[in-house]
Amino acid sequence: MIGGASLPELIVSTLIVLGGAFALIGSWGLVRLPSLLDRLHGPTKATLISRPTISVPPG
Repeated sequence: MIGGASLPELIVSTLIVLGGAFALIGSWGLVRLPSLLDRLHGPTKATLISRPTISVPPG
């Protein structure tokens, strides 16, 4: 236990934060990229990466 949290809780928390960061980067790409196809590409890739990390079941 580290600071009252077990190892599985720390792993799940880290994956949730990491998935949220990828989702934020994808939404930033939606705003910043110039063409329509580029705007669709950024959030799609970020969603592909962030969905599994956010939806990891706790151990």
